[in-house]
Amino acid sequence: MLAAFLSLFRFPGLCLLAVALSSSALAQGHAQSSSPIPKILFDTDMDTDCDDAGAMAVLHALADRGECEILATVVSVTHPGAAPTVAAINAYYGRPDLPIGAPKKNGKSHPSKYVDQIAKEFPQSLKSTADVPDAALVYRDILEKQPDQTVTIVTVGYLTNLRNLLELPAEGSHASGADLVKQKVKLYVCMGGNFIGSPAKDDLKLGNVNFTREPGSVLKVIREWPTPIVFAGREVCSVPSGLQIGSSLANTPMNNPVRRSYEHYFGGTAKDRHVADLATVLYAVRGHRDYWDIQSTGYMDLKDDMTFEWKSSPDKDQSYLLKKKDVSGKPNDAYVESVLDELLIQPPAASIKEQDKSADNLREGILTQEDSPPIKETRHRLPFSFPDYSGHWKKAGNTQNEEERHRLLLEMSMDPVLSSEQRAEAATLAAFVEKWMQGGLKFYSKQWDAYDFGISEKSRLYPITALYQGRMRAWQLIENSTIRSHPVEGPKLHQRACEDFRRFQKAFPENPIPGMYLGQAIPWEKSFPDTPDAPEWAVLQREQIERLRDIIHWWIDHRQREDGQFGGGWGDDCEMWRWWAVVLMGFEDKKSLEAQLKFSKSAMNRPHLKGGFNQEITDVEHAAEDTTDNLIPLMALEPENQRWKDWALKMGPFMRDAWTGKNERGQLQFKSFYFSATDTSPVPTRAFDVMANVGALHPAFLIWQQQNDSVLDEVLPAWLDTWVDATARAENGKPAGILPSSIRWPDGAAAGAEKPWWEPVKPGGYMHSYYIWPSVITELTDALIIAHVKTGKDKYLQPLRSMAAMRLKWLREKGTTHAKPGSEAWCAENLGPRENANSNFGALVKSLARCKALTGTTEFDELLALESAQYTLRSDASGREEITAALRDSAKALRVNFAGFTSEVRSTDRVMRFAQFLAEDYKFDDYKGVTLPKHELLYRMVSGDTNAPRFPQMAVRWLTPAKDIAVFVTKANTNHLTAELFHFGKEDRFLEAELRLLKPGRYKASLKEAGNVSTLPAIEVKAGPFSRLSLKLPPGKLATLDIQPEG
Repeated sequence: MLAAFLSLFRFPGLCLLAVALSSSALAQGHAQSSSPIPKILFDTDMDTDCDDAGAMAVLHALADRGECEILATVVSVTHPGAAPTVAAINAYYGRPDLPIGAPKKNGKSHPSKYVDQIAKEFPQSLKSTADVPDAALVYRDILEKQPDQTVTIVTVGYLTNLRNLLELPAEGSHASGADLVKQKVKLYVCMGGNFIGSPAKDDLKLGNVNFTREPGSVLKVIREWPTPIVFAGREVCSVPSGLQIGSSLANTPMNNPVRRSYEHYFGGTAKDRHVADLATVLYAVRGHRDYWDIQSTGYMDLKDDMTFEWKSSPDKDQSYLLKKKDVSGKPNDAYVESVLDELLIQPPAASIKEQDKSADNLREGILTQEDSPPIKETRHRLPFSFPDYSGHWKKAGNTQNEEERHRLLLEMSMDPVLSSEQRAEAATLAAFVEKWMQGGLKFYSKQWDAYDFGISEKSRLYPITALYQGRMRAWQLIENSTIRSHPVEGPKLHQRACEDFRRFQKAFPENPIPGMYLGQAIPWEKSFPDTPDAPEWAVLQREQIERLRDIIHWWIDHRQREDGQFGGGWGDDCEMWRWWAVVLMGFEDKKSLEAQLKFSKSAMNRPHLKGGFNQEITDVEHAAEDTTDNLIPLMALEPENQRWKDWALKMGPFMRDAWTGKNERGQLQFKSFYFSATDTSPVPTRAFDVMANVGALHPAFLIWQQQNDSVLDEVLPAWLDTWVDATARAENGKPAGILPSSIRWPDGAAAGAEKPWWEPVKPGGYMHSYYIWPSVITELTDALIIAHVKTGKDKYLQPLRSMAAMRLKWLREKGTTHAKPGSEAWCAENLGPRENANSNFGALVKSLARCKALTGTTEFDELLALESAQYTLRSDASGREEITAALRDSAKALRVNFAGFTSEVRSTDRVMRFAQFLAEDYKFDDYKGVTLPKHELLYRMVSGDTNAPRFPQMAVRWLTPAKDIAVFVTKANTNHLTAELFHFGKEDRFLEAELRLLKPGRYKASLKEAGNVSTLPAIEVKAGPFSRLSLKLPPGKLATLDIQPEG
């Protein structure tokens, strides 16, 4: 190992990054598993292109570092000089005895610019490719001697030998070739194909000679291969990729056959060439790591003409590499090139064995540069000095940058001054940190409370593990409502996490991250210029919108993968758009728009949604989110896309045919709150229609609002009739006039899982806190409002009226808090908005405000005036002060702990909830003692929608970037829109207002600023695509837009 380490210092251009990468590989073995180092069977078409020689250099360099074992190097062509060239390279790297084979049937040969010359310049006992044994038999002989599931086969040329191997029959004591592959091969890595687009396909316009020159073998192998396959496509590493290296070979010795291969190929000096075969080898040994992303589901649907399409299902254990983007959002091509280049020119370990003694003496401080022996086979002298790694362990703990910690640990893992045990621990911890950065956000899964880091408690590095253990525990508490709301387990888990952070902080006091979890806020250094003419609400809103925008962009730049995911898993990632809404839907932010469309479209194409809804039975909150939390933003952002409309209409047949039935009262209801596209759960304790079931129907209600549909016209009103009837009844302790938490199947009673009517899930059960009354009550009351508007039937407003009356009475009489659970007073109290939560729990007022906007009713005005203006967008003097005060609180939350919204997050459905860990208690959605960013308030102010974006009823969308602007929609209904706008820029701002709520008709518009009123062109609002109004905002002045009917 020391020789390999010293070899990196032979050339001035080599950097420590190669050391870091090799130590990580030593710690991990292979990035795809924790098994021993990969055993490589290398298969090359060593004739047409020089990158095959470069690939062998990379392979030998990795073997010299101890990262892989080379079992054989076979050729897939019959060119006479191919095998001798392979033999020459093997000999140069000190492995002259590696087995070599070539095809004895189906083999082909092509003209070569270099292999004949290499065979002459580097004479070996092997004179011609014809002299080597059958590669298929070489494969068989080697595979038979290996442990099961340990061999990685790498082809960087034709698949001829693999075809011949698969066709080997069973004979004597030998298993058939196919059975042997299935038994012994762990992974097959294939260089070939162009994976263009999503889903990927290859029309051969970019070429693909590895497939097209020997198609019979390709069809046989790709269609019948029995173990996992990973493809390194040409768009990732060959000519279309743009990656190329090779010119640096001019700095290596003249007796390097790889250098000479490149020189002969180019007819003189070695030049840069694509890295197709080199990159394939790098992946086979190290995995995708931070070099590439990977598409890991689906299969190559290969046609006879060698074109193909990538199909998402069934999953056949096939994958392909994707370019990975760096922090700037650009492909990390330069990084991959640098890693490969350092491996390409790394001297053979055999050529520096004589320097090991000198290095050992250096470690003891004996030799100086003057009395060191000369180094053979290179033009450069070893500088005889090692970087100073003393203190790295402190730096690794004190840095808050994960990439910096990773680098420091990797450097320690190759420090010759440290003991082998210390180096191994550094490598182990570096491998963990890499997984923390690059793996799924919750890769530790069920080990969150007792993770085995593999570090001795006596190690100096051991305190670093406390930071990660504390994080795992903290985010488990933030995410898991069952633990969080438990009166004993919640505080205990919080205490254990805090102990972890204190232990880390004691060892590394300069790192501010543990202090953040302990209540020591980290300021977010982002400032905004003073704007004295802007109202306070505008200053505060503009600041928060831009801070949210920065957080959104961080997630896109640092976490979004090629398939659209953000690292938390599809089921959590799909909820992120809810807090993006003010930027994503309120304005026209190109970056967030593209990212959301990328994610949602990928999510909707996943196999488990085939047919339109989740194929697995689970509770509605999780069954519905894959559809609802992707289809709703798609319908909002691409409102004219017929595909999304048709998909929303599918909810009707699901509801009619699978989810609902007639109960014993003859009413339509859900048979369970656990269901899939085709079935409902038969478990009796799950046989309830819960309020949250409406979550599966949001797309249906949204499309029903826009158009008639025979199925929806039947099932949606019938289902809501059942809830209206259950509301009117006093039953099982539920007061009359209160929407029940659940309706039991099949008797149709308003009842809970046990005695309390308000608990569909018994205490301690899965998702108990989520389903307990009032749960997502405003999502159901919003559905009732839509039914009223759609049908004109007054009965759908009765539940809103009865509950509003109870809430109003409670406010007038200043009712007692903490009334008896289940009582009318308890219901009235819990129908109020939760001051510090972005959710639909309680908050009846938001539905009442939406009812006013959609119907024009004034019957709830008294209650709307008594509730907080931040939920009603009340714009009188007291309302403005309430909204401004709420914005002040929200701004405080966003001015600190940027890491708590970004790099620290381990649950993507909890990005805005880091402060929850700091709360004084953990009652569900209360967040006592802390403030969360009020992203829903920002969305409401900007869009004029009075409720949450999960069922959007936006009055307006502003087609302008979410920067240097603030908006307060002060009136929004179906015939009138008023909005105050402040532009913080220095020049006039041109934008469009997309009008989404106004009913068809002709409208007049005006813009008022500084006492001057400008008449704008009249607007004709028609059914269909949303109408738009063009505006010009002056800089630094408050402007009021007013749109109302003509006449």
